[in-house]
Amino acid sequence: MKSFVFFILCCSALSYAQKVDVYSRPRQLERSHDFDVLHYRSRLRCDEPTKSLFGETRITMRPVKDDFKTCVLDAESYIVRSVLDKDRKPLSFAQTKGSLSVSFPSAYHAHDTLAFTVVYDGTNVDVNGEQYG
Repeated sequence: MKSFVFFILCCSALSYAQKVDVYSRPRQLERSHDFDVLHYRSRLRCDEPTKSLFGETRITMRPVKDDFKTCVLDAESYIVRSVLDKDRKPLSFAQTKGSLSVSFPSAYHAHDTLAFTVVYDGTNVDVNGEQYG
């Protein structure tokens, strides 16, 4: 009898869980991209009293198309100080509100593997939890 009651409780819990309306959620489309990220390696130092961060992130990626010369990434709430190639030599970059564009000295082919490091910092960082979770 106890197992039957347990079974009924489980079924009622499952039926309740199934009442989620997936169509009422905000729709999020995947952005198109010219690369696949294989690995991120981040080193981050935070100063909580000043809400500051100092870090660098090494990004290893693979282009999905030939003639890959520019990589565009999100860049919110921090300032990029430099972008370095795999030998730690500077790469050309431009940061606009919300994005970072990195230019490579030569084009890469589809399925080549490349890596670069983004050095950044931010002061009085206040991340929007509604937007970024």
